[in-house]
Amino acid sequence: MSRLFETVSKASLERVLRDRRLGPAWRPPKIPAPRFTSADLEAAIEESEIVAYYQPKVDLANATLVGVEALARWKHSHGGVLPASQFMNAVEAHGHARLLDKSMLAQVLLQAKSWQDLDFDLPIALNVQMESLSTFGFLDDLEDAAAAGADISCLTIELTESQIMANPIVSLEVLARLKLMGVTLSIDDFGTGHSTLTKLRDIPFTELKLDRSFVRNAGHEGKAISQSIIEATVSLAHRLGLRIVAEGVEDQADWDYVGAIGCDVAQGYFVAKPMPAEQVQSWAELWSTKQHAHLRPDESGS
Repeated sequence: MSRLFETVSKASLERVLRDRRLGPAWRPPKIPAPRFTSADLEAAIEESEIVAYYQPKVDLANATLVGVEALARWKHSHGGVLPASQFMNAVEAHGHARLLDKSMLAQVLLQAKSWQDLDFDLPIALNVQMESLSTFGFLDDLEDAAAAGADISCLTIELTESQIMANPIVSLEVLARLKLMGVTLSIDDFGTGHSTLTKLRDIPFTELKLDRSFVRNAGHEGKAISQSIIEATVSLAHRLGLRIVAEGVEDQADWDYVGAIGCDVAQGYFVAKPMPAEQVQSWAELWSTKQHAHLRPDESGS
């Protein structure tokens, strides 16, 4: 079977962009009433209280650092550093997803340039809401950044499986534009929706992230169902030419298992927790010298 990103040619992507017969615009699902007010969130975003933390992604074959994912963290004046799980529902419910995505994109591109100036080239993944992409404003921001000299080739855009399938026609158009701009595309949280890879094969992804709910503790006994899902997904995804990221690797057993079945990249607390940008380079130096020695494959022959 041909590799997925070889079969999706530039010409076919351009044809998609010429075909303007789109379905209705994607709309986010209704979300329960949030604990934060709209004013709270808008101020937090505009005053840069919500910032990007970075979680490393490492190659399972040799344990080398291959990239990071940018994750939103709110430096709350009273609550400390809040993970996205505590405020993203409120962001979406109040209609601020577009504003947050715009802020996160600006932070990520600025950080990428800062690292590149230090000869520390590191791919950065960013999860984006389909609400942002469906308006094309996000793409315009990205094109403006590229025109101003930003290297957007270091960027991976992650979209959840459920968002893509909510309106695959709109998804294909905006993702075609991203692909033609040189951005890498990733299916995030795969396995939590109701689609299959065969339904997604015409969309120009090069990476698939297994949802942490399947990966966490998958290396332990009593996880036959999760293991069956993971192994079937990995097999088909590799046949389609996709790189597989195992998200939610929490311990040595998880690491050993996802490596043994052919996953390409690991991400999770066993590798590192999300950290501020200023800590990433020193973490990478420590990891490369001694921190991950016990994770390397046994080369002793015993």
